[in-house]
Amino acid sequence: MSGVGTIARGASSADVLRLAFNEAGVGAFERGPGAFTATITDAARSGSAVRFIGEPSTATSPGSLGATATIGGANVLTIMIRDSDTANIEPIIVTGLGIAVSASAAVGPIHATLGDFTGSLVGGAVDTPVVALGTVTAGP
Repeated sequence: MSGVGTIARGASSADVLRLAFNEAGVGAFERGPGAFTATITDAARSGSAVRFIGEPSTATSPGSLGATATIGGANVLTIMIRDSDTANIEPIIVTGLGIAVSASAAVGPIHATLGDFTGSLVGGAVDTPVVALGTVTAGP
């Protein structure tokens, strides 16, 4: 995972965020469609103070997954797959995103939490916090 670095309140990062979600083991992603979300919040756990920007791309994910990603709410990224290859460990890689923070965002780390696992992805992961994707600062 590559974060966005520091972002001053009221500013935005470049579209440099790279998220990689790795299958827990061979066959952990079952056959068929599935989805999960990545939700970002500021240091005070406010979802209204941070949002994804840019156009999510899954072009570097294995073609067997048929992965797509969409910004489903300002601070929620939904990642979906059509199928999986149960003989190999497959990463889901999302690029093309940045993060914008409001002028009132809490100073400190930008948190991400994975959740809402459905379909074939239910057994391959658990709801979990992710390392900080960046840091909000009071000014430039």
